[in-house]
Amino acid sequence: VFAERHPERRLRTAKWNDREISVIGCRARIIKLLNLPDGSVRMLLRGLARCEYKEPLDIEKPSYFPLVTDKVEDQVKAEGMIGEAVRQFHSIASFLPNFPEELRNGASNTSDPVRVCDLIADSLNLMTDEKTMILQELNVEERLIFLLELLNRELLVVQLGSKIQAEVHQNLSQNQREYYLREQLRVIKEELKEDSRN
Repeated sequence: VFAERHPERRLRTAKWNDREISVIGCRARIIKLLNLPDGSVRMLLRGLARCEYKEPLDIEKPSYFPLVTDKVEDQVKAEGMIGEAVRQFHSIASFLPNFPEELRNGASNTSDPVRVCDLIADSLNLMTDEKTMILQELNVEERLIFLLELLNRELLVVQLGSKIQAEVHQNLSQNQREYYLREQLRVIKEELKEDSRN
């Protein structure tokens, strides 16, 4: 699905033990671990740093090493894109009931473009590969361009969903009104018939 939606973008992967793994990963600390009754495990993680896969030093697990810091080529351009991303993020959040206010405030009150990008991407209902693509991009401007593409799509989706919901509600209201009026008309006709008999 990722390749269909984003034919110009390629995820960077490597082979490890006959599996495809992302070249860029995230070192994290386990905050909470839940063993569920169905046998699955849920974890709450806190991301610490992005890491890059290197040839395995240990055959049992892939080896990741800390990445160099993200590159910001044009600070003014990055700030402009962050401002637009935050505006779109707020617009999307306004369509979603019970959207956490802390996330809205977090995006507005963070000045680091990388942190804002990560926070927004994590808060949206994006495909895992789309989130991975954002994680893999080291050029901050390119990362923000991709995030803005995703935000544009998500904003269109929530706007369309809201429009459809409003139309359905209007049709239901109209149908309910028509039903109510027909029932009133039926009762009036019955009363008129009774009056004419008397």
